[in-house]
Amino acid sequence: MFESLLNGSRLRQTMATKRWVWLHWALVLAGASFIALLGVYSYYSTQPYFHGDYTTTPTTATHYLPDDTTLQLDKHGVMQVRFFERRRTAELVSGTAQVVVQPHTDRPFQLRMGPVRIQTQGAYLIAQHTPSHQQIEIQLVAGAAQLVVGRWWPKQYQLQAGQRFTWPVPD
Repeated sequence: MFESLLNGSRLRQTMATKRWVWLHWALVLAGASFIALLGVYSYYSTQPYFHGDYTTTPTTATHYLPDDTTLQLDKHGVMQVRFFERRRTAELVSGTAQVVVQPHTDRPFQLRMGPVRIQTQGAYLIAQHTPSHQQIEIQLVAGAAQLVVGRWWPKQYQLQAGQRFTWPVPD
């Protein structure tokens, strides 16, 4: 008589355990899928959707970027441009560039030249980078920008229209 009661409760206990095992594996699978989706999103959000390398040899050249920014490189200028989902970056490797940055409040524009980085939402600037003499000159013609100098202990400056910056600072 007692055996039938014990067997019935054992059967219920086995069924309840199987239910929890199924739920456990469903939660593990959902968690693994979520982590995989985060990895895929972070990979694609760090990849540029636009990539351009610009080089001019004996003459000047004007380039129009996908965000309507205008880039004019003087002779022997080299510039690399990358547009990401939340930022626009450019690196002036050498030469002189005139950049008219179109304003995009959600994607700032960063121009790097050696240890100097200038960030703006929209401005017109002239930048010159001479790596052989380790010299950088920036003239902000219109707009406003934030200038960051240095890699380890960076110093920040605010530039307004009409201001110039030279690195290294002359004695």
